[in-house]
Amino acid sequence: MSRFARLFLLCVPSALGMGHCFAGPITSPKGYTLTSPQGWRTDASGRTGNDLVVFTLDPADKFTPNLNVRLGQAGPHDTLESAKVFFNKSYPARFPHWKPVSQGFSAIGSRRALDTTATVFIGSPGRLMRMRQALVIRGRMLFFFTCVSPEEAHAKYDKAFNDILRSVRWTTGG
Repeated sequence: MSRFARLFLLCVPSALGMGHCFAGPITSPKGYTLTSPQGWRTDASGRTGNDLVVFTLDPADKFTPNLNVRLGQAGPHDTLESAKVFFNKSYPARFPHWKPVSQGFSAIGSRRALDTTATVFIGSPGRLMRMRQALVIRGRMLFFFTCVSPEEAHAKYDKAFNDILRSVRWTTGG
């Protein structure tokens, strides 16, 4: 399984049992800072396997909409263009009912990002979710910013996800 696929699989938490939570700006020792919206909380405990999870305390029908940040090592030839090719070729085969909504390039903290939005069934028996994943490559690090909410509640959480992504700033070189 490729590095991109392993990291993607880990970017969709199945349940959030959070501790050590707080609202407002947080700086990760991994080289970025972001701000959670009012009424949202942040967990940097690492218990979910993510560097950081920002989540709402207003769950959408037993699912906690969240934005999580996962980091990985970039290979010597990894680019956003190669990630785009990989996502488009392998995700539909790996994830049943993967349906792209949009894909393009954006900016996260003034860095170029591959921004992919899709619907996908998550869990068992499978619930339709809207997932947006922005990938930034900084030096030898991959930063995956993944936003997940139930498809039917997407409009309710989209502004908060956009605000969080717009708040990202890089705190170290790369």
